[in-house]
Amino acid sequence: MSSLIFTRTGTSGLVYRATGICFAHRKSAPIISNETIPWLPAWHWSRTDARHAKQSTASGWGGCQRLNSKQRFVVMSLMCSKQIQESQLDEMSSKLQHAESQLNEMSLKLQHAESQLTSLSMQVQALESNISEVQRHLSEQFVHSASIERDKLALESALNQSQSESKELKKHQKLMHYENQQLHREVASREYTIHALRNSISWRASAPIRWFGRLSRIVLKQAYPVLKGILKPAASALGIPHPRLWLRQRFARDRKLDDRKAQNGPLQPAANTSPSLEPVSKAAIKAQAQAELRHWLAGSDQLDFRPLKATGSGATSSGISIVVVLFNQAGLTKRCLDSLLAHGQGSEILIDLELIIVDNASDDGASKDFLLFLNNDAELLPGSLEAALRRIRSDDKIQAVGGPVILFDGCLQEAGNIIWNDASCLGYGRGCAPDADEFQHQRYVDYVSGAFLLTYRARFLDMGSFNERFAPAYYEESDYCARLWQSGFRVAYDPLAAIRHLEFASSSSSDWAIAQQQKNQTLFQALHADWLTGQAKLRTQSRGNSGSIASDVALKGLILRARARPPGVRVSWMKAGLRRVFEKAESCPRVLVLDDRVPHAHLGSGFPRSRDVLKSLDALGCHVCFYPVTMPHDDWSAIRESLPPTVEVALNRGVVGLEAFLLERIDWFSHLLISRPHNMAIFRPIWEKHRSLFNNAHIIYDAEAIFTFRDASLAKLKGEILGADHVQSQLHKELQLASGVDCVTAVSEAEANAFRTVLTGNDQHVKRNRSDAPDAPSAEAGGPLRKPSVQVLGHLIEPRPSLKPFHLRDGVLFVGALYEDNTPNAESLIWFIDSVLPLLQAKWKAHSGAEITLDIVGLCKAPGLWARRNASIRLHGVVGDLSEFFNDAKIFIVPTRFAAGIPHKAHEAAARGLPMVVMF
Repeated sequence: MSSLIFTRTGTSGLVYRATGICFAHRKSAPIISNETIPWLPAWHWSRTDARHAKQSTASGWGGCQRLNSKQRFVVMSLMCSKQIQESQLDEMSSKLQHAESQLNEMSLKLQHAESQLTSLSMQVQALESNISEVQRHLSEQFVHSASIERDKLALESALNQSQSESKELKKHQKLMHYENQQLHREVASREYTIHALRNSISWRASAPIRWFGRLSRIVLKQAYPVLKGILKPAASALGIPHPRLWLRQRFARDRKLDDRKAQNGPLQPAANTSPSLEPVSKAAIKAQAQAELRHWLAGSDQLDFRPLKATGSGATSSGISIVVVLFNQAGLTKRCLDSLLAHGQGSEILIDLELIIVDNASDDGASKDFLLFLNNDAELLPGSLEAALRRIRSDDKIQAVGGPVILFDGCLQEAGNIIWNDASCLGYGRGCAPDADEFQHQRYVDYVSGAFLLTYRARFLDMGSFNERFAPAYYEESDYCARLWQSGFRVAYDPLAAIRHLEFASSSSSDWAIAQQQKNQTLFQALHADWLTGQAKLRTQSRGNSGSIASDVALKGLILRARARPPGVRVSWMKAGLRRVFEKAESCPRVLVLDDRVPHAHLGSGFPRSRDVLKSLDALGCHVCFYPVTMPHDDWSAIRESLPPTVEVALNRGVVGLEAFLLERIDWFSHLLISRPHNMAIFRPIWEKHRSLFNNAHIIYDAEAIFTFRDASLAKLKGEILGADHVQSQLHKELQLASGVDCVTAVSEAEANAFRTVLTGNDQHVKRNRSDAPDAPSAEAGGPLRKPSVQVLGHLIEPRPSLKPFHLRDGVLFVGALYEDNTPNAESLIWFIDSVLPLLQAKWKAHSGAEITLDIVGLCKAPGLWARRNASIRLHGVVGDLSEFFNDAKIFIVPTRFAAGIPHKAHEAAARGLPMVVMF
């Protein structure tokens, strides 16, 4: 079968002409064949080359003449359609080529964009590296600025301290000047007395006696060696005691008798109290004051009280109207005004003072918020006015404040006053040393002396002022204070509000003063009969030879209980976790606390917790007395910074004086709290010796920590092998110290369970070793055996989280007291520095490129830590406010290799919201 095939010839292909339409084909594949058009006749077409094709084209189809018109039309239609398709195909090919060129161009642009993106990515990485470097520099700058700020604050603190010390030195200088004047007055008074004595008839008449006395001393001095050699062997043979021993014993008996008389004296009503100074001494003081007044009047000096008028920003918002009551005695009045002037010039704070001098205690014309009633025979001691003002402002319920009244012989006239139920009065502490411990704490009292009485002017007027029925003197201040108590207010004693007073100086005679007191006592009893029924009753004690000591102790206890009034409200025992410890307590318990020393917070070793316990007891309304057993000496300024001013502290007695103090206070305290095992071991022999005396006391043992656990850990750390039986034996000896007490308090539930196991008798080791346990009070010895209640008394810390973001903090912090190198804190911290800190430094430096800093805050006496101090290990010592260190630190460490109880610093860090790392 032959086919009709058109093939490409040259570059332009075959060209056909038909009815004026040209078709061109540029493909080499067949276009028309009998396969595509099956109805075409199978005519044979001879193949021709390009030349024949051109001829056929020129001749107008040539060999196609045989096709009929219909066939030619079909062929031409097909060829026309194909030509159109080829044209479209060419157009599409052209578009494809154009698209390919655009795609190539876009690919080039994409490659260019990728290269730009790579460049930008490298720039971003470079910027991130620069940002990291800048952040590191900023962090270093922040740390550096924080260090500079700390140094600045330290310098400012040092500057403020220097300025404060400078002010204190100036104040002390003025005080010394004032005291110097007082000493000159005292010397002049003594010289006047000596001069009067030497010029007296009795002195001249006794001259022969004094001459004979001097001659006798000379003779005895010469004869003493001979007499000693003869009389001493003879006295020894006859059993006669040595004269010095006999005199010492006799003096001791006389001293006891004098002490009893001194105790009996103040117990009488105030109306029967005689002046403490001899008349000649008072006369000398008055004469000296009068001489000073004459000397001052003869000169040109004046008393300028204008500086006492405080003005400016430093002045207080309210002032004091000082009412000085006069009744003759111009010389003593001049001294009183001198003390006011010296006090105002030496005061640390500006107080607007208004001075009113009257003859009858009238308050007419007083315009300040406070009234101070001051006798003209009284002199203010430095700081007394500021102390009274601070105290009366500390509580809205306090409406009257007074302080110690010191006589010119240096003894107390009173340190607060007691009103008995028969309206008789007792000046507490009369005849004692004013700096004795029992007078150094604030308390509420029945009344304070009108020789120095600070009160609100508005309250004084609302209460109707002083009752004129007590005029001219005595019991008017007692009546005013009693009315304050009955109205729901309080009267406070402050030990720093002290004055010096010449008693009965304004009276024409002591007999008149005593008679006036007796008359007004009867009036006071009639006016306050109902209120007096609630006052303490002064019981008459029989003083036979057999019961004199017991009577003295009971009388002393009665005075101690009556010297301080309760706050007037019943305390809530739900506070501070102390409810179960004091669940059977009276409305105002009296608590005696025994511990090693005054619990300053910087000491560590459980003393911060002890301080919190004392503060909680005081806040709950207890009358608290603290007795330091093993370290009984301390400074009162430090004590007042650490403890509330209402806590009594019994210093300078220690272990030696503990028994005498307990027996003296046996009728005073309702609760006795002993802290730490060694103090309990000191107390138990006293308890055993006087078992029956402690039957009415609620005895509490505050374990603070179980020391056997710490000792066992230390022995293991040293490589010493302690048998389990030995450890158990030591543990039970320690825990059995608490046998027989009413209550045991432990710092954690684990230690509380240890006490419960031992003290309930369920432990088999205790049953096998009963002979090792301390003896407890038995039924035969003074009451049934006590089964103690064991309670958990942990740490009381208020949450104070830091607001500084964590990423801005830096460094590691340790807070605690560090004593010797072998103590728990110091040994553990040295181990941390040597074994852990280098590893931490390496990790920290690899991460941030800087060294980590370790700040050690607290008392540091450990030589090993001072030897390890460097730029990254900083010792700061004792710091008052730890907020800055807790805010700046990133981590708080508690390295503990051997210890007992729970570290107070761990709970403190938790309260600050600081992450802790505790290492064992």
